Amino acid sequence: MPGAAESVFVSYVGADRAWAEWVAWHLREAGHRVELDVWDWRTGDNFVERMDRALGRATAVVALFSSSYFDRARWTREEWTSAVARRRRLVPLTIEPLDGGEVPDILAAVIRKDLHGLDEQAAITALREAVAGPTGPLTAPLFPGTTGAAAPSVDAGGVRPRLPGGAGLPEVWNVPRRNPHLIGREVTMTQVREALLAGRQAVVQALHGLGGIGKTQLALEYAHRFASQYDTVWWIDAEQADQIPVHYTELAARPGIAAPGAGTGHTTRTLIEHLRTRERWLIVLDNADEPGAFETLLPTGPGHVLITSRNPGWKDLVPSHGLDVFPRGDPVAYLTTRIPDIATQQADSLDDGLGDLPLALAQAAGVITTGMTPDRYRQLLNDKTTRLMANGAPPGYPAHLAATVDIATARLSNAHPQATELLRLAAFLGPDPIPTAWLETTVGRPATLTVDPNDFMWPRARSSTCPAPAWPASTTRPSRSTGSPRPSSATTPAKPTPPRRRTTSPPSWPPSRRAARWTRSAGRPGQP
Repeated sequence: MPGAAESVFVSYVGADRAWAEWVAWHLREAGHRVELDVWDWRTGDNFVERMDRALGRATAVVALFSSSYFDRARWTREEWTSAVARRRRLVPLTIEPLDGGEVPDILAAVIRKDLHGLDEQAAITALREAVAGPTGPLTAPLFPGTTGAAAPSVDAGGVRPRLPGGAGLPEVWNVPRRNPHLIGREVTMTQVREALLAGRQAVVQALHGLGGIGKTQLALEYAHRFASQYDTVWWIDAEQADQIPVHYTELAARPGIAAPGAGTGHTTRTLIEHLRTRERWLIVLDNADEPGAFETLLPTGPGHVLITSRNPGWKDLVPSHGLDVFPRGDPVAYLTTRIPDIATQQADSLDDGLGDLPLALAQAAGVITTGMTPDRYRQLLNDKTTRLMANGAPPGYPAHLAATVDIATARLSNAHPQATELLRLAAFLGPDPIPTAWLETTVGRPATLTVDPNDFMWPRARSSTCPAPAWPASTTRPSRSTGSPRPSSATTPAKPTPPRRRTTSPPSWPPSRRAARWTRSAGRPGQP
């Protein structure tokens, strides 16, 4: 190392934590004194005071430049401006390609070192040279006309962090796309990551909270953000516990450990035994609402399991994190990002009616960005929420969420009535995927139900009766795995007597609630 050891403070945004850990690890390995908040600061410490003292001690501030780093709402702004004001040495490292306009003018002339696009050994060399300063070659440079062999990648055994993004996604991977509009939840994300890293054997963490609170989106973001630290990441729609062996069998087929012709039970046991002796795997069980059914289905070994659930009973079995609505500032930031030209005051007023609930915010943004004004949406929201509350709040979900779904459904009916009929049909069915072949064979067969105009919980209609697809004239429904019918405990006659509540799903759920459930499940992994 050409220079003396530096006292380094790593400045980064929460979304780039994997990069921060990788950088901090290798700088400590190189002999530098490194301060990283998630490694060195304790729960209960004053963040601002710790940051100020760390910047005061640092002889170099390593700043991980990314598209999120320069957001005005980030603490990173205070960190890099403090480094400049104190005349500390700022070491900018770019971890993703940046547009020229993203870097503030005051930093535009500062020489940066690119880490993105390099293999791990090249990135380690670039990192060390950026902090310690350049040095001349120790051997004669290769003749320019000769192609040298690629530097081998460093073995990432043990718990040493891998180069984020260095090898792309894990070879075994089935996780859906991440939400590009996700905002907030950084504290919970940090808590989940630290808890998963705390154990040497299989570590299980559960996220629980109301429907629409953002559990699945947080798990998705975790899987994508830390994908480079795993060899296997497998996403399972766990709403039906009896189908978990089927999902495990699909996973077992990827590394080729499933024996030909073996049943799902045998393959599940084989997979769990396989994971017990392997490192760097993550299993996500999304919407696992029956904790007791998973007693023998949770893998063991040096890997991680992340569970999302509406059932708070998980906290009696595994370490859990209860999710609540957004803190007040996040919804306004979300709405002003998603909706062009909305004023901060309008966003704040709109959020008053949405109750800081992530799914309600997403529903509202989706409708407003298709042409409805924020003020008109707020007016409709007030009216529908008041009527819902007057007739009893929907069980399990806040009234304002049901109101947002009602607004979205009404708008869909005006623009695409056939899509609305498909939505209503899907709301009748269970959580199994719906085979398109089955839908094609049932065209024209569903009966219609007469809407009771005095029943507030029925979807709005232009007349006292409207077509409402019900079960086909049979006593079966489609199977998850084969697309063929399987027996159902709920049956509907071909010509039913108009009921106040349809009985093919729980009677306590009004149609708008079932539509909300279907709309959410349609965006969940594993659903068609």
